[in-house]
Amino acid sequence: MAGYLPINRSNAEEAYKSLDKSIDVLKQEKASILIFPEGTRYAKPEIGRFKKGFLHIATNAQKPILPIVIDGTAEIKRKDNFWYHSGRVKITILPPLATKEFKRDDWNELREKIECRVRKEYNRIHKTRIAQLEGKSQA
Repeated sequence: MAGYLPINRSNAEEAYKSLDKSIDVLKQEKASILIFPEGTRYAKPEIGRFKKGFLHIATNAQKPILPIVIDGTAEIKRKDNFWYHSGRVKITILPPLATKEFKRDDWNELREKIECRVRKEYNRIHKTRIAQLEGKSQA
C-alpha cells in the first residue's frame, strides 16, 4: 500500500528490476523515492558506507538527490529488537544535488561527496543530540 520497492540483494537480476522500477516511478513523477544508501540498519548509531544504487536511480531518472540526515533512530528501533522505544530524533535536510550532468563514471566521486556531507552533518547533529540528552548546552 505504501509503494515499497524492496531490493533483493541476494539476486542481482531482481535487484536491478527494483532499481529500474524506481527509475520509472521517478521519470513518470508518480512519487519521490526514499532510499537508505547504506543498504541496512546498524546496531550502533553510525553512518555506514554508501552503496551506489541511489546514484543509479537518480542519474538514470535525471532527478536531484535530496540528502536527509537522521540521528536517533538506532535507539528508537533497535536492529536486534522487535519493539519500538521512545527517544529523540534530529533531522537535517541538506541542499539538493542535481544529477543531470553526472554519468556512471562519476558515481564513485559523487558517492564520496554525498557520503562525506552526510557523515559530517550526522556527526554534528549526533553530538548536539547527545549533549541535549545529557543536559549540557548545545555544542
